[in-house]
Amino acid sequence: MVRIVPNPIESNELFTNSNFVFNRLNINNVETNENFGTALLDTSSSLTPSFVSAIILNNLVKAYNVTYSQLENVQIIKNFCIGGTASTSIRLNYGLSSLSSNKYSQILNKITLGQGILQQGEISEKNISYYPSITINQTGFTLSDIFSSLDNLQNCYVIGAIYLNYQNSAYDISFVNGKPSNDELGNNLIYHKNIDIKTIENIIFYSSDIVFPKPYSDSVVLYKFIIDIEKYYNDIKLDRYFINLYDMRNPDGLYGLNDEKLTLAISNNVISGNQGIISVQNAELNNIKNIIQSWVDLDSWYPDFESYWAVNEKTLPSELTQFLADEMDIIV
Repeated sequence: MVRIVPNPIESNELFTNSNFVFNRLNINNVETNENFGTALLDTSSSLTPSFVSAIILNNLVKAYNVTYSQLENVQIIKNFCIGGTASTSIRLNYGLSSLSSNKYSQILNKITLGQGILQQGEISEKNISYYPSITINQTGFTLSDIFSSLDNLQNCYVIGAIYLNYQNSAYDISFVNGKPSNDELGNNLIYHKNIDIKTIENIIFYSSDIVFPKPYSDSVVLYKFIIDIEKYYNDIKLDRYFINLYDMRNPDGLYGLNDEKLTLAISNNVISGNQGIISVQNAELNNIKNIIQSWVDLDSWYPDFESYWAVNEKTLPSELTQFLADEMDIIV
């Protein structure tokens, strides 16, 4: 059985999903965020040249990354209003909804998706494609497509994601299981039911310690899922499980809103909101950069910041290292 679960990352919650730092953000009040950033800067005086401070700042960077990982959703809403944008990446214009199929041919399928309208490249009729095809309006997947295990499983959760891919001039859909972020080629992550499903939902949406490896660099995520397994023996008569689907689709639209008055009423607000959110993000990014820079500039590093971490037995955490390189041009 499949349960369709709304994506908990709603637009109003975009800036409240990180419990570490950003739960006080208010996207309608940039001044408030600037004051919050000032408060954070005041606390930076307690940072020391140590691994403990590196962990604190790494958590700050991880919170920022998670909080703003959904900014693509804001851009997609804007694109939907104005009729999409040209891009070399593959885009879902409409469709690929999860269905409860009544077709006999789909009886063994555990997930069924409706037809999707897809596009790659410039906005034109010639670049529009249909999946699975213009004449077939749904496609299904069995449990072995979604998850395959040689082991018998009981009382556990399996997590994963569904991706839309484009390779060799053809679209396809693939399933991947969650992996540790430090070992993307490692074993699939399986969680015991001694934790509840709400905790698992928080993990798949907000944890930076797990990944759902993209099959290809331009693959587009459609859904995330949790398989709630009571028992699994790879036997249809004995297996007992639920599949919880979380909708991650970002339909890009195709021709914009279909009414002139609707366009005038909504598009301006969407574009203005998009600009406001980007302004807030930039303000928070500058706050974090200032905090980290004040730590890097401490006089007590010996002999200096880069040399200290080059010889230290403990290395800088990965997220902080990446942030230093990407945002501050500091290579450690």
